[in-house]
Amino acid sequence: MSKLIFASLGTLGAGAAGVGGWIVFKSGQSKRIVTFKDKYSQALLDGKADDTTWTKKYEELKKTSPNHPKLREAFEKTKASEDEARAKELLKEGCSSLYSLSVEDSKHFSDFKSFCSKTNSDVSGDGKWIEEAISNNKNKWDASLESLQKYEGELNQELANLKQGIQSNSGTFPEDKKTALKNWCDSVKSSIFEGKDTVVFKNQESFCKEPAS
Repeated sequence: MSKLIFASLGTLGAGAAGVGGWIVFKSGQSKRIVTFKDKYSQALLDGKADDTTWTKKYEELKKTSPNHPKLREAFEKTKASEDEARAKELLKEGCSSLYSLSVEDSKHFSDFKSFCSKTNSDVSGDGKWIEEAISNNKNKWDASLESLQKYEGELNQELANLKQGIQSNSGTFPEDKKTALKNWCDSVKSSIFEGKDTVVFKNQESFCKEPAS
């Protein structure tokens, strides 16, 4: 069965009918639709709050035309300054509509991640991100790698592999290890937020930020 049949309850083929969050076939079989609201409940944006994040998403919307019709309408409105208020309303309306669609549709997933969801960075707590360039000289990435080396808690698999590859040293780590940690942090910061209790989020807060002074 095509993935497109899951995209919207309003676009079902003749052989199936939509009932709530399920696809019901004439054969009597059914399949649960997993929506963005189901899978990423922690990342949903509140239409009456989350103003800072909405502003970021609006700036992203101005750069790229989305796939969802309502979001495309919002994108077109961004082209005229006098339509900004309406564009922002359409952005929120489009996201609200998208939350009920299936996560299996790659086009909708792209829109969700870019315009309608919180990232790990958006929800991050206090503390400054490590932004130093990678070099052979000792810097803040060395301190973070040293913390990782000594860490006894649960780790994301990628960080666990990095920790395993770290050799004892005098406090300055090879550039490739610093680069690996920096790349991991950059990737995680922009990933969809799935909860403050997730291993990834906790590791981000521990190893991607400068130590509290």
